[in-house]
Amino acid sequence: MQPSRASDLVGRDSVEPEKGGTLPQRRHPAKGVFIFLNQATIVFVTICSRRREKNLANTAVHDALLRAWNKADRWIIGAYVIMPDHFHFFCSPTDMNLAIEPWITFWKREFRREFGNDAPGFKPIAFIIAYAMKKITRRNGNMFERTQ
Repeated sequence: MQPSRASDLVGRDSVEPEKGGTLPQRRHPAKGVFIFLNQATIVFVTICSRRREKNLANTAVHDALLRAWNKADRWIIGAYVIMPDHFHFFCSPTDMNLAIEPWITFWKREFRREFGNDAPGFKPIAFIIAYAMKKITRRNGNMFERTQ
């Protein structure tokens, strides 16, 4: 069998390091979001229920989340989706002085107050992916981030 060339690789194999050059793996997601002036900062967050219990996809949880997010107005919630054991949302800061972790802690506490004693619990760690977009270039229908 011939060794594969980089051009022959597709999907994950095309970007993964070769066996000899593995990168150290994180045990937990990196903390914090870098907020740059004069740039849109868009953050994708995943919150999981405690013990991955399937108790989030219902009207009562949805309504309590909306009320909690409305009170937590230092970041704006964009599109979101609620799954049975986790939910995803996009958010963006309105106040550069408040980091995302205290904001998440605040609305989780407000959610418990809104929902009451039977509030579903959340895992303490949120998975956060931040995008600082400076300029977007569109080529052949695909979006590419350009940094200067």
